[in-house]
Amino acid sequence: MTDEQRVSFDKSSGPPPPTPGYAYPPAYGFPPAYPPYGYPPYGSAAPPAPPHEKPSSNIGWAIAAIFTFWPLAIPSFIYANKVDTFWFAGNRAGAEQASRDARTWGLIGVIIGAVLFVLVIIWFVIIFAVIADTAHNLPDPSSYPSAYPS
Repeated sequence: MTDEQRVSFDKSSGPPPPTPGYAYPPAYGFPPAYPPYGYPPYGSAAPPAPPHEKPSSNIGWAIAAIFTFWPLAIPSFIYANKVDTFWFAGNRAGAEQASRDARTWGLIGVIIGAVLFVLVIIWFVIIFAVIADTAHNLPDPSSYPSAYPS
């Protein structure tokens, strides 16, 4: 609808037909209002859906990092929470970057935790092997001199 058509609205002919793409026709007796900033003008099609789906928040990596190496779970949670904030603000690139950062921090935390777990297991195996070897090479206690003379 052009501005001239809005201005020359005739009240006697009834309300105008509903504009395509909008649920409710304008109120009777009033010309349609201008759309809010950022919305398409009356008569145009509805705005297209975003071409991509919302990226994953990768919060699973943050949760896994809590159990393996918690210091890196903190930035992973922060970036995972930023994904929704950026997406709903219309910042698709920021949401995708936050998703990648959350996955990266979480994955690094899981890898570091897994490596530390393996190193701790190896350390305990070495300690127990040394203890077992030392216990095996101890002299027989019956060969010690008695503290009480007989």
